Amino acid sequence: MKQLLLRRPLLLTALYIPVYLLWFSWLQQRRVSHFWVSARLDDYIPFCSVFVIPYLLWFLFVAGTVLYLRRWPGECLRLCVYLCVGMTICLTIYTLFPNGQLLRPAVMPDDSLCTRLVFLVYELDPAVNSCPSIHVYNTLGVWNAIARAPTLRGRPPVQGCAGRCRWQLSSPPCF
Repeated sequence: MKQLLLRRPLLLTALYIPVYLLWFSWLQQRRVSHFWVSARLDDYIPFCSVFVIPYLLWFLFVAGTVLYLRRWPGECLRLCVYLCVGMTICLTIYTLFPNGQLLRPAVMPDDSLCTRLVFLVYELDPAVNSCPSIHVYNTLGVWNAIARAPTLRGRPPVQGCAGRCRWQLSSPPCF
C-alpha cells in the first residue's frame, strides 16, 4: 500500500476528501447546543471585510503546496497524511464537543465586493466547529512541508535577505 501511495501520493487525499466533506457538512448542519469559545481579546479585534481575501487565498495556498510537492512523492505523502489525520482529529473533537464562536458582526459596515464575499463565506460556513482550528493546523503542516521541500531547504525565508536576516531555516522542522 505504501508503494502505491508513494507512486500516487494524492490518492490518499482524493479518497479522503469525500469522507471529510460529508462529515464536515453533517457537523455544520446538525442542531446541538454549542459551547461557545471566546476570549476578551476577541472584543478588541475590529471587523475588516478585506480580510476575506487572504482567507479565500488560504485554500489555494494549501492546495497549491500539495500540488507543488508532487515533485517529491515522499514529502507530498507526508503532508497529505498530516492533513488527513489532523482534520480527522478535529472532526472527531467537533463531533464529541460541538463548539463555535460568536464573532460575526450583526451589521456590516458597507456593501462592497469584500462584504458580499464575507456573506457568501458566512452562508457556506456557519460559526460552529472552530476549536481546534483546522485552518491553523493545516497552515502549520503546510509551512513545515514547505520548509522540508528540497528546493527550498536552507534558503532564507525572504528572497534576497541572505546575510541581513537574523533568522533562517537551518534545518527543516519535522512533524
